[in-house]
Amino acid sequence: MGTIKDIHSLTVRTLVRLASTPEEELEEARLRDAQRKPGDPLPFPLLYTMRLKNAGKDVFGGKGLAAAYLRVNTFNEALQLKARSVIDGFQHIIDANPSIDFTRKPTPKDCFGIIGGTALKMSPDSIGTSETGKPLFMFFHVVDAPRTDEAVHLLLHAAQYVADARALDAEVALVDAPRRRLLRLTEEVQEEVVIAALRDVLGQIQN
Repeated sequence: MGTIKDIHSLTVRTLVRLASTPEEELEEARLRDAQRKPGDPLPFPLLYTMRLKNAGKDVFGGKGLAAAYLRVNTFNEALQLKARSVIDGFQHIIDANPSIDFTRKPTPKDCFGIIGGTALKMSPDSIGTSETGKPLFMFFHVVDAPRTDEAVHLLLHAAQYVADARALDAEVALVDAPRRRLLRLTEEVQEEVVIAALRDVLGQIQN
């Protein structure tokens, strides 16, 4: 991997991506990024993901499906149908969890935890309110391929680690829109798992 001598921060999502993606795929992604020039359009997979996440924020923000669909109306007909199905998944999750307030709340300041001199940032896609009245930090998953169990486990534990480190008294969840499910942390946070994953990722990057 490339040489980075001093890493000051990493988001929870980036940690999970680096920890769960094969080295060959990461290298291919780096090569593609290196070939991009300033002003080049976003690669379509990234554009697709970004628009669907923004559409999810529209739905959780109470703007309705019609407004959210506008995010994807420049796609061809087949992709629009596919994207709208994912957007419908956000509404389905809201309807299936009436005790959760999905109305978006502002992100608290200084939402990060320090591990060995590296700041692990929360950077959630949305924040609602759980059944217990606690802030619910949510991460969106909008692509067809499901996250592996290991990736989900690390994401939820890393996010909860940050919440606990900042004494936010919050809960975390993964919003899996394509499969219309809300994945929650159902056990005590495993700090050693998060610390080991971060050390492994930083070790790979710095070698």
